[in-house]
Amino acid sequence: MNLTELDALMEAFEMPIRPETLAEAWELTEVGDRTRNVTLLVTMRARPGLEARLEEAARAFVAVMTSQVGSLGSTLHRSPDDPQTSYLIERFATQEALARHMVSEYFADFRTVQAALLAEPVSAIFLERGP
Repeated sequence: MNLTELDALMEAFEMPIRPETLAEAWELTEVGDRTRNVTLLVTMRARPGLEARLEEAARAFVAVMTSQVGSLGSTLHRSPDDPQTSYLIERFATQEALARHMVSEYFADFRTVQAALLAEPVSAIFLERGP
């Protein structure tokens, strides 16, 4: 899957992600690396007072996501400096596994739930393994 296909997929599902963060991360990823494991850092900022609800929804999402074929796991973290900000680190075996994840029913359900809980659009970036 290339960036255009990924953008189209996210747009089709009205995924509230800042596209520039994905585009910048994609350009930093060498073509050969795009066929290997995919790691995303997703930043979510809850509306004031809704932090616990977003965390609960994210934990349920992680539980389902990690059981899917091609998922290498996902972990939820909270910012030590800002209780409204949470991070999901998601790992997939391939781009295809990520694509299946993005069109899944559990992903659509999470998007619907989080829409009412978010203070701003989700930010997602691809991460590369360090040297």
